[in-house]
Amino acid sequence: MDRISDGCTLGLSFLDEVAGIEELWTFKFVSTEAANAVINAIQPPWEELFSVPLQITTKTPADIIT
Repeated sequence: MDRISDGCTLGLSFLDEVAGIEELWTFKFVSTEAANAVINAIQPPWEELFSVPLQITTKTPADIIT
């Protein structure tokens, strides 16, 4: 999961290894608190399902474009 430095935008990358398809979903929230609430809701089930920590990286808007 990518957190954009504005704090209100999250990017989720999905990779279907079988089909060889990758998708990027971008979510824009009204506040940093709303974005954090989504991360906090996704993180525990993710880590339980996949047995690995949810990787969250912070990027600038320029990182997303390139």
